Amino acid sequence: THRQVRNLVNVIEDAAWSQQDLYVAYIDFSSAFNAVDHNLLLGTMAKLGFPADACDVVADVYRGATTSVRYRSHTSAGVSIKRGTI
Repeated sequence: THRQVRNLVNVIEDAAWSQQDLYVAYIDFSSAFNAVDHNLLLGTMAKLGFPADACDVVADVYRGATTSVRYRSHTSAGVSIKRGTI
């Protein structure tokens, strides 16, 4: 991750220096972000020393999270989301 962030910073700096437009896309080929358990994420944040209010904000984002599928004029019933990142 560190190497990829460093590469991105280099590309952004180069684009700014040369006044070129920049388009970036990151693809999670391993689906790692789909596997993150919300409770484990919050526990890890607490163990790493994140402030309680930051943990509360993240908890609020994921509390009661749902998704549905919309196709044309039809929308499916909501499905609870317990894993994955937003």
